[in-house]
Amino acid sequence: MIDPVKSYSVVAWAKLGKDEGHQTVTSQDGHSEAAFQLEYVGGYRGQSSWTNKWGVVVRLTDDPNAQIRATYSASEVKVGQRTQLVGVFEVPNKDGKGKISLYVDGKPAGAPVDVDMSGWNLTKRGKFAFGRTLWHGGPTDYFNGEIDDIWAFDHAVTPAQVEAWYRPTVQARWKLNGPPGSNGTVSGDSGPGNALTLKGGAQIAAGNNRKIPNKQCLVPGGKQVGGAGAQASGPVVDADGSFTVTAMVDAAKPTAPMTALSVAGDKQSTFRVRYNPKVGERPCDPDYDDPATFGPSIAGWEPVTSLEGATTAPAVVRNVSARRICSNDGPDVLSLVYDAPTHTVSLFLNGAEEDPTDFASSTSGLSIFKATGLLQIGRGLVDGKTGDTDPFREYLSGMVDDVWVTKGVLSEDEVSPLSNPIDPETHQDNPELPLAYTDD
Repeated sequence: MIDPVKSYSVVAWAKLGKDEGHQTVTSQDGHSEAAFQLEYVGGYRGQSSWTNKWGVVVRLTDDPNAQIRATYSASEVKVGQRTQLVGVFEVPNKDGKGKISLYVDGKPAGAPVDVDMSGWNLTKRGKFAFGRTLWHGGPTDYFNGEIDDIWAFDHAVTPAQVEAWYRPTVQARWKLNGPPGSNGTVSGDSGPGNALTLKGGAQIAAGNNRKIPNKQCLVPGGKQVGGAGAQASGPVVDADGSFTVTAMVDAAKPTAPMTALSVAGDKQSTFRVRYNPKVGERPCDPDYDDPATFGPSIAGWEPVTSLEGATTAPAVVRNVSARRICSNDGPDVLSLVYDAPTHTVSLFLNGAEEDPTDFASSTSGLSIFKATGLLQIGRGLVDGKTGDTDPFREYLSGMVDDVWVTKGVLSEDEVSPLSNPIDPETHQDNPELPLAYTDD
């Protein structure tokens, strides 16, 4: 199917089942060797050969001793995460000399590499294979996992096309339904490797609100010895790109700010979604606000983003949205959406954006730093204040349920179903895919 000497592109979705060895997603056979492979390159954990990257690999001739050229993703591969891969070979002058490129989830993932494939000119092409490659005349490097929606083009596609084809994918989800108890771990509901660790008395317990699905939820516990809250076992939010974080949260009518969700850097959280009892001054609305508690202030949810590096203190922060909360009206479903290309932060409340005549729902031009820390639930980090009793941790008193982390920007129509009080199913298969990968 693929002519190794001419321009081509291959698109595939893959979900890795085990991170070891070499595993091929797609391959173009020659007589003895494969001319092209879209593959996982792992090696073996703990050994010097350990790589754990996606790659585009080509052999310059159909020979067991052929030279190999490759480009690999900068980020490591995550088991169980469905990923869009695009391999491109662009030949400007139809002479077999060009560049190979790799895209992962709509973005360039490795430096393009110059290759000369003219040695394949007289070679008879073999099969275009899925889930294995050809080496020394025999099949090998079988894929452990799932492969879906493969497309092949007889030309080099553009970066703009690749970006337009990508669809957001679930990185992690925690339903927080059990097992009950405190200071333990809670497994993720979107695949392996996403355990949540409870700290400082945080526990999975029965919710006291009728809108909590299955009556179980995370109770962070507020300010306790050890720092109450929960954190993921690994980095699940890539603040270098677009993402959406969603959670059902009920704050216990606080008089001081409380953080529901954050991602920690060295000194600052790159973002915090917090409840602020005084986001604005305005006469209270008796239909929404409790004058005995809030007085003339408006209480609401707001995202706070750090505009300086993770080691800089104090942080520069921006309150980019504010929400009024109805007293005793049950939990709110909060969705923070970050659009990296436009540097826009948006906040959705219960599946909808705020009326802009009341409060702004989004702000553009915000460049948040790429934090290396973990997703945290029920606490934040400001100016390196890590003490258990420090008010800058903003420990949450209340409850949290059904936390989602999605790679990519979700629209209002896509956010809305996540606010359903009945647990929606985690997408274990592909997200919605285009009916055709157009050349427009």
